Amino acid sequence: MRRIGSLSLLVVLCVAGFQGVATPAEVSSLQIDAISVGSTVTVSGTLALGTDATGPIQVGSDGSGDASAPGLGFDLGDAFVTPDLAAKRLTLALNVNDGVPGIDGIGPAAGYVWPIAFNGGDSNAWLAAGTYVSGWPPKTEKWFELCTTTDGSYTCGNVVTGSMTASKVTWTIPFNILGSATYGATLDVGGSSPGSPAVIPWAVVSGGSSFDTVGAASYRIPGRVELGIAPAGTEESKVQYTSGAAFNPATSGFTVAAPTPAAGSYTVFARSCFGNMDEPTCLKTSQPLTI
Repeated sequence: MRRIGSLSLLVVLCVAGFQGVATPAEVSSLQIDAISVGSTVTVSGTLALGTDATGPIQVGSDGSGDASAPGLGFDLGDAFVTPDLAAKRLTLALNVNDGVPGIDGIGPAAGYVWPIAFNGGDSNAWLAAGTYVSGWPPKTEKWFELCTTTDGSYTCGNVVTGSMTASKVTWTIPFNILGSATYGATLDVGGSSPGSPAVIPWAVVSGGSSFDTVGAASYRIPGRVELGIAPAGTEESKVQYTSGAAFNPATSGFTVAAPTPAAGSYTVFARSCFGNMDEPTCLKTSQPLTI
């Protein structure tokens, strides 16, 4: 009986322990917690981001078997972006359908590239990666760098964090790698040749030649809340979101201030959009306001 009782107690403790473990919500949510009116309308609330925002977000897709030179790690698959909101970093990933197991990556004289830009600008920057047999000049190990193209020639050497296996290559970069991008910024595919995530031969890095490419959409970093105030009865689709602020990733709280309108009846709208900008996720909420 004692053994059974001990086992029962152990089971109860284990169940209680599991119940106490917090797991991330799958679906993000946005709510307004308070509105105060003074010289500005100040709105505070909670932006709780779930795995639909913080997990890998697919931004591109490419079928297998379409590389011009198969069997060398040149056949690309899907493309993903994963944010680390607390650390303000993005991880860009390309799946590879035919990586070379012996070198755990790509074959000779070629490399992976991902042209990048933020918020519609373009500084001719691109991420590059290769193995010890694919660098030019030759490298002694796998490498991951930020490069730029100017007047038909390219410069690399800015090392970034990355990883490479026979089935995937990744780059991890800070939000502000090209400037002041932060929550709510849009990561775009830059205009540097070949104009998309790709596998290219280094000999013609500026000439547009590639072994395979992946069409990738722009990606908006989660974490910014926008605010709009409109007369009561206004449809959300007609609201102008004129103010915004970033959330606090440690607390999920946000505070946004907007100019105070004239006396009257209004609706305060809040929204937060993120993810693949071809199919963005937009959280929206509203509350009435009388001034």
